[in-house]
Amino acid sequence: MGLFSWLKKSKEEKKEEQPAPKTEYVSGFTTTTTEHTGYISNDSNSVSVSFSASESTIQTSSRKTSVRILIDNGHGADTMGKRSPDGRLLEYKYAREVARAVVTQLKAHGYNASLLVVEDNDVTIRERVRRVNAACKKVGATNVLLVSVHCNAAGSDGKWHDARGWQACVSLNASVRSMKLAECLADAALKYGLKLRKPTPTQKWWQQNIGICRDTNCPAVLTENLFMDNKDDVAYLLTKEGKQAVVNVHVRGIMDYIG
Repeated sequence: MGLFSWLKKSKEEKKEEQPAPKTEYVSGFTTTTTEHTGYISNDSNSVSVSFSASESTIQTSSRKTSVRILIDNGHGADTMGKRSPDGRLLEYKYAREVARAVVTQLKAHGYNASLLVVEDNDVTIRERVRRVNAACKKVGATNVLLVSVHCNAAGSDGKWHDARGWQACVSLNASVRSMKLAECLADAALKYGLKLRKPTPTQKWWQQNIGICRDTNCPAVLTENLFMDNKDDVAYLLTKEGKQAVVNVHVRGIMDYIG
């Protein structure tokens, strides 16, 4: 074998074969990860990580891990009303089930998520705000985000009503970041087939005087996940598919916001 042929053969033998894309199924989402020398691309959330050949560990996206995600669940077991007229849907219980699932799925995707309220009783807005702002003081307000999970109601008379749909709400003093988070959540709601309620044809979020959003220092959004006094909305919310859709909206919206 000639010297040129030997060198060519030796070079080819040293080439590293690139592995095929690996598809993982995590809590209702499909993540395709392709590994190459020098980078990792994650198609589900467009996270790209660079590293040098000398590094012993791969650094994950700092934004993905540094943002503290606080998921709030509305009201408590001791809150009067806050249920469907037939008593099948209790807002405090439903919100807690959704909040726990959202936190679990975000953690599975590598995000820093936790529940704001672990108690079953109704923790006051003042205390919830204190907890959020304590986190803001510790890691910086731009490194915290809050989403408060609720179900809507058209009335307080214990009767069925016609109003339907999903909506995102921010405070009257909302920051641009809060509006962006609300829009990401609203886009996710549309993606998962929920009827989106909008105050105007071009605005996807509502501004209201909401204490948990008004008095917290970080981007904050309150979601109204369909109407608990509408028969069709309640029927959908209580299905496995409906509950998963609500969870997916929050997970996808938050992931899209963080980027």
